[in-house]
Amino acid sequence: MAFLHGLVAGGLTGIQLINSDAHAALVEAIGSTLTGSGWQQCRPPLSGPPARLRPPAVDHAGVGAPFRWR
Repeated sequence: MAFLHGLVAGGLTGIQLINSDAHAALVEAIGSTLTGSGWQQCRPPLSGPPARLRPPAVDHAGVGAPFRWR
């Protein structure tokens, strides 16, 4: 929370939306420090080979070839 207080004390204003993980202490600190701002939970980045995200019924021969995971 001290970090957020420092930003506000340093002149940070006009924040409309904060995107962060849902750690309870972080959400509480954002709510109490940056009042009037919206908050949304961020989504983790996609991980793993892109080929696992493709529909299984479609033939994607060669898709993901440049992205071989080892």
